[in-house]
Amino acid sequence: MTSHSPYLFIYGTLLDSGNRFGAFLQANSKLIGAGSFSGRLYDIGHYPGAFFDETCGLKVHGQIVELPDPDKVLSYLDPYEGIGPENEEPYEYTREVISIETENGLLNCWVYLYNHPVNGYRQILSGKYV
Repeated sequence: MTSHSPYLFIYGTLLDSGNRFGAFLQANSKLIGAGSFSGRLYDIGHYPGAFFDETCGLKVHGQIVELPDPDKVLSYLDPYEGIGPENEEPYEYTREVISIETENGLLNCWVYLYNHPVNGYRQILSGKYV
């Protein structure tokens, strides 16, 4: 698997152009379409957390965007996702490249995956955060 990609898979608050990070992403990306990956999705409170898990039989659903300048966009989004020197380790999320299922096959995309325990949080069995 590659560790670089011009694509980002989003499944939570980054889909909302009503917050400044979602608006920034919308202004600095091109919508490619829907996608999903094998995993589990949880409601962490005011936002979701996803885990990649090929064995669970569930999917996390979201959208894929293309980033004309991935370094610029991801460096802006990382602090929002709790990643970086201003945050305590272990970071709340990790950013990884995984294979996302699309109607045209697999596409390697960056995705923010939750990195803390989920005890006490509600699992979203539909895999869709609304």
